[in-house]
Amino acid sequence: EDDEEEEEDEEDEGEEEEEPLRKKVKRKKSRAKKKLKLPKSKRPNLRHCLKLLKQLMKEADAEPFLEPVDAEGLGLTDYYEEVKHPMDLGTIHEALQGGKIVGWDNIKYKSPLDFKQDVQLVWKNCRSYNDQPEDAWIREMSDNCERSFDAMWKEHKFDLYYEMTAENEEEEEEEEEEVVVKPSRKLKKKKKKKKKADVKKRKREKKAKKVKQKKLKKGPHTSEKSVEGDVVEKVLTDEEVKQMFDLKPNARCPVCKVQKKGSCGTETSPLRCFRRQFEGLPYTPLSTSEMHKFASMVVNRQKNKIPRTPKKTKEEIRRIQLDKKITRKKEDAEKAFVRVGEAEKELLVLEEIVKAMEVREMEIRRGEEERWSLREKRTKFVTCGGDAPPLRVPDAIMGLGSHFF
Repeated sequence: EDDEEEEEDEEDEGEEEEEPLRKKVKRKKSRAKKKLKLPKSKRPNLRHCLKLLKQLMKEADAEPFLEPVDAEGLGLTDYYEEVKHPMDLGTIHEALQGGKIVGWDNIKYKSPLDFKQDVQLVWKNCRSYNDQPEDAWIREMSDNCERSFDAMWKEHKFDLYYEMTAENEEEEEEEEEEVVVKPSRKLKKKKKKKKKADVKKRKREKKAKKVKQKKLKKGPHTSEKSVEGDVVEKVLTDEEVKQMFDLKPNARCPVCKVQKKGSCGTETSPLRCFRRQFEGLPYTPLSTSEMHKFASMVVNRQKNKIPRTPKKTKEEIRRIQLDKKITRKKEDAEKAFVRVGEAEKELLVLEEIVKAMEVREMEIRRGEEERWSLREKRTKFVTCGGDAPPLRVPDAIMGLGSHFF
């Protein structure tokens, strides 16, 4: 009957017309001005910063700020305590100079504003440490350098560029408006699916309740295995529950065993503690179903407890550690033996290669010696005495010159 009523309710809901949804939507209104874009050649970059820094370092007042402060040489023991981030123009120059070699994208500074922060840190450190009236001279020098830096910053038109970018940013305002949204086909389908899923859940819950009620009415049951397989659940009888709640003088009640809050029968124990009523403390009485519930939880916990392994003594732990070390060393020794065998095989191969090379060298030498001996046999040297006449060219051949010329 309940299922039929639910189906009728679903049909009535499907027949009803779906009203249009009203939603509050945030809409952004942009009041953006036209952006003034500069070409890349005119935009300030780190190369311009390097030129500016070189001009600044040439000034007379910039001498004390060209190198890092030598605190040990000047006897300033408390310098690094007060100045936690020391900075000078020389280190900034080195960082910018590296951009030519490494590339401008791979250095410390990513924009001219980062460069400006470090330069301003130099003047800030000078003022914070030299705050005594005796140090007025170096403060004046830092002020003069700062003024010249600001003037150069304006000359290179860094200020104009960053002012333009700040003005060109959009100022957005959010306004809430009620917008009528008509449900689409996809939304209708989703709603129908949700309704069907809710109905199925309700049916399952009702079936589960009916099964539980039937089990309670039947009374005692034999031990049953749950879906997991290993866990055993037992349903207790009324007599067994009464025995559980007949407490011994020092025993805890089943409620305290389950909840594990405070000591049983005291103010720290839960309000449903069975021993509180005997001690004159405020007590919330338990129904029979709750008593069954707590008693069965205690019994099933004791049955399904996983047996703990006994704790190992120090000697056993030490033996296990030594066994592990021995096994590791044995494995290392086996690996070493394998390496030695491989090395010996490589040695034998190398020796064979060397012997073959020596034989080949001997063959080459013998062949060269045989060739030299053959050459000596074939060559015949002519011996001429001291009375040999000189070579003379015939007159007929010498007269050829007059014939041609």
